[in-house]
Amino acid sequence: MRKQSKIILIVISSLIVIIVGAGYIFLKNFGEAFGEDCKKTKSWTIGEYQIQEYKCIGWAGPYYNKFYFNKNGLKTGERGYQFDSCTIRFCPRNDLCLNFNICDNQLTELNPKKKLLRFSEIDSVLMFNNESDKTKKLTSAEIDDFVKRWNSASVFDFRDNEKPFYPKSSYLIKVFICGKIREFETGKSMIKDHENWTYNFLESNEKVGTKKFDEIWNSLKLLPIKNTVNLSDSFKYEDDRNK
Repeated sequence: MRKQSKIILIVISSLIVIIVGAGYIFLKNFGEAFGEDCKKTKSWTIGEYQIQEYKCIGWAGPYYNKFYFNKNGLKTGERGYQFDSCTIRFCPRNDLCLNFNICDNQLTELNPKKKLLRFSEIDSVLMFNNESDKTKKLTSAEIDDFVKRWNSASVFDFRDNEKPFYPKSSYLIKVFICGKIREFETGKSMIKDHENWTYNFLESNEKVGTKKFDEIWNSLKLLPIKNTVNLSDSFKYEDDRNK
């Protein structure tokens, strides 16, 4: 009886595998047969770059645009998107974004210009939790670790949208330096500076996906209510440019 049950189970399992495999092949072939249909629309030449716009529609709709970039006739990739009515943005590398102004026929390069922190210049560092509306202060050792992590953090990408981290920034960090303030926004293990570049705050031995700033927050002590500083104001930056 047990032997018959095993045989039946094996047969059923085999049929399920065959059905799933056949379904995958069908959907793949169907998608290829009725895949996206793209037509050339507009094109621009700005400096050494040629931009070709395509209007496409997939078998499930709706219409969307694609942008292909060529430099001196050589294809550089398809990672562009229309930022606004005049600007098409293309980021060929993590540390480089190109803004093509198709209205003025101009090209602007965006590169990260990270400003390093010096531990000896820092008066204090406060961390604000957007979820709980609470503030914590870093100790001297914690500031030292934050400085080292920031100075060695590798650039990830450029984000100048209003909400750089979905659905919102987890924490705001204020670094007080000789009467001036540097602010950072964070999300999971990413940190963004005033230039709108994000950096990976994980070290090489830490797992991708680690919620690093949750770990940092949980290790800090809560500030007394009378000393709590409101860090939830609009994101600002003060440095030597404001002198």
